Amino acid sequence: MNNIFTFGPQSETAWSLAFTLFLPLFAAYIEAERDLEDINYNQDVALSLWQRDRDADKARFVNALNGLQHLPVRLPEDRPLQCIARLISRMIDRDDPMLPRQLHREMKACFFHDYQVRGFGPIAQHRNALLIQARHMVDAMIALPFFDYLPEDGFAPSEWEEAEGPLLVAV
Repeated sequence: MNNIFTFGPQSETAWSLAFTLFLPLFAAYIEAERDLEDINYNQDVALSLWQRDRDADKARFVNALNGLQHLPVRLPEDRPLQCIARLISRMIDRDDPMLPRQLHREMKACFFHDYQVRGFGPIAQHRNALLIQARHMVDAMIALPFFDYLPEDGFAPSEWEEAEGPLLVAV
C-alpha cells in the first residue's frame, strides 16, 4: 500500500489513540450539561432521563480522563495532549471557585506556545488538530451554567444580594 495516500500520522501512540476516543466523550458530556440547562434543571419525572444521561456521560468522561492521565508519554509530541488533559482535570475538580476561569485564561494566553506541537509533519498536524478540538471543547465547557457564577468579570451570587439591596432602596 502506498503511504502517500493514507490519512493520519505514521506513528500512532497510546496517547493519540486514547485522546481521539476521549474527545467524543467530552463532547457528549458538554451536550448533556447543555440539555439540563435547556430544561432549567426541572425535577419533573418525565425529564429525569436527561439527568440520568448526564450522569452516565459524566461518569464515562471522568473515567476516560482518569485513564488518559495514567498513560505513559512515549513521544515528545504527546506531551501537549497530557498537558491539556491535566488542565481539564483541574478545571472539573473545582476545589477553588476561581481556578477554572483562571486556568482557562492562562490556556488561552499561552495555547499556541505551550499546547501545540512544533513542526509540519503528519504527527504534528494530527496532534495539533486534536489539541485545537480540545481547546474548543474547553471553551464550551467553561460556558456551562455551573461556571456562570465564578467571579471573573461580574458578580458572584453572594455579591448580587449585597449589591441588589442599595439598588432596590434607590428605586
